[in-house]
Amino acid sequence: VFSVVESAVSLACLVLVLVTLPIYMTTVACLIRDYNIPGPTSNSFYRICMVGGIVDILAIVVNYLLSILPARGYLLPFYLSTPKIGTTYLALAWGTRYSQNITAIIMGVNRLTAILYPFKFRTMWSDSMCYLMHAVQIVPGMIGGGALYLSHFYYQESGLGGYYV
Repeated sequence: VFSVVESAVSLACLVLVLVTLPIYMTTVACLIRDYNIPGPTSNSFYRICMVGGIVDILAIVVNYLLSILPARGYLLPFYLSTPKIGTTYLALAWGTRYSQNITAIIMGVNRLTAILYPFKFRTMWSDSMCYLMHAVQIVPGMIGGGALYLSHFYYQESGLGGYYV
């Protein structure tokens, strides 16, 4: 029963990703295209969303390529060839999680300052502040994920027919 449920959930998630990922990628591509063009999508909120979107897309791709595929038993010789692949998966997975969490906090602070300080908002969230917030979104995730490279993680058989880190 478990393997049937696991297969059904896995297939449903794959279909969801195949439908929503191109839409998300298109949205982020539009935000990237309009990043420096003055207009409604050039304010700080959309800039924060753009970086968060890039991190989200990376997280989806990493989890499918380095978690779901080996869990389903695909490309096992590649995944089992070196511990660096398992370590890379965990580093990227945890690094993107840190960045996603920080992005949510920054977006909340951005919206809160828009409500509490509507006249100072544009000054508070200037271009230089946006660049600083982009670094805050990305750098802690890189450090947190990169710290996992101090250890080795391997894919191991789970007993359920797949391999997990």
